[in-house]
Amino acid sequence: MPQIASVLSSKARIPYFSFGEYLDKNSDSPSSQIRITFGVENDIKKPDYLDQKFHFFLGKENIDELYYERPLGLGIRVKMLCTNILTDPHIIVNNSYYKFIRSRIDSAYPPGVHVADVLCVKLLEKGYSPLHCAAISHKGEGIVLSAPPDTGKSLTTLLALKRGYGFLSEDIAIADKINIYSNPTTATFYHTENLRGPKSFKSAYFNFFYLKVPILSYFLDPPNARVYDIMKDIKIDEKVPIRHIFVLDKGNGGVTEMDPNETARRLLIINRNEFSYHKNTLLFANSYFNPKLAIDKLMQKEEEIIKTLSNRVKSYLIRTDNPREYIDLIEKALT
Repeated sequence: MPQIASVLSSKARIPYFSFGEYLDKNSDSPSSQIRITFGVENDIKKPDYLDQKFHFFLGKENIDELYYERPLGLGIRVKMLCTNILTDPHIIVNNSYYKFIRSRIDSAYPPGVHVADVLCVKLLEKGYSPLHCAAISHKGEGIVLSAPPDTGKSLTTLLALKRGYGFLSEDIAIADKINIYSNPTTATFYHTENLRGPKSFKSAYFNFFYLKVPILSYFLDPPNARVYDIMKDIKIDEKVPIRHIFVLDKGNGGVTEMDPNETARRLLIINRNEFSYHKNTLLFANSYFNPKLAIDKLMQKEEEIIKTLSNRVKSYLIRTDNPREYIDLIEKALT
């Protein structure tokens, strides 16, 4: 993804950054079309000139800057300062924000959610759309694997890689109206059966709390489990034209060709469930003070890209109760 977007940070991990919590040391590129900076400081001082209020945000008309401060109790105050969202976004939070905001508390989103939503805005402005999907390649052509959460995208991706498919993304990808672009830094494989053997202690430890005591898992660092750490010598494609879209679903029915309108409808629902730029309070506050940030127009761009893709490629609905069968049914449709 560095040819499209780079995220620079003073931290190796940005909690709940859906494009990849653990930042790749090679992900920065001076030629990136989009550059976002995220940082953590001990304390943040409120700029005096930001004197107009939008909920817990302070801003000023036509100034691309926002300050956020909110008490959590016990003397803890979370703070955030955002500058240049319309041009060169910088998001700075204080240590308390980074440490304690691990789930949404009213207008306070986890820091990675803010970074991801700002990235979504910048992508859409440039003519790209994020896609909540896995993506693999076959003979130089892209295959999108879309599904509701916990359906089997990760397992299907790993099984496909074992059969020689190329890799683009496991959870979040980027697309324009023709191509899909690689994002190999997502790290959700710790929820998936490890095809090399037993899970590491850290993976097992995290999964225990994730499944049994989910509130505690918010404050644990998940294991860094990128695909190229799990499987060696895989082919990672940076960009390929999309030729097929597969929507994975649970149930019976096998392979069914899908109507383009139904494909677009499902992709948009899955996207809206994952990305929150269209309801993020930071972006709403910014658009309140800066009319140039038009959230409704960005949503229309997202729909246009997804509908164009759905109309120009073949799409299939794949239904099975055994997630290991998805790859067999996909290969059946490709032949």
